[in-house]
Amino acid sequence: DYKVTGVQTCALPIYIVYTIPEQGHVKLVLTNLLGEDLRTLVDADQAAGSYTVRVDPVENALMEGIYLYKIKVDGVTTTFSKTNKMIFTK
Repeated sequence: DYKVTGVQTCALPIYIVYTIPEQGHVKLVLTNLLGEDLRTLVDADQAAGSYTVRVDPVENALMEGIYLYKIKVDGVTTTFSKTNKMIFTK
């Protein structure tokens, strides 16, 4: 099964963890609330497995606020997409 979670702690950075059950092309994008792409975090073919992406708002020049991260996987036999909310605070 596909699984996507954001691990948010009081400390930065934030980690996005996802699992894909089959090989596929993964695109993970950070957007603002208007849906405008801010950063592409992953755009690659990946084997089945679990992955962790580190998101540091300082390195990505992001202000405090609410953002969305969208993942889309074009797998061998299935397609999956999901959008989750992420909050950056100091």
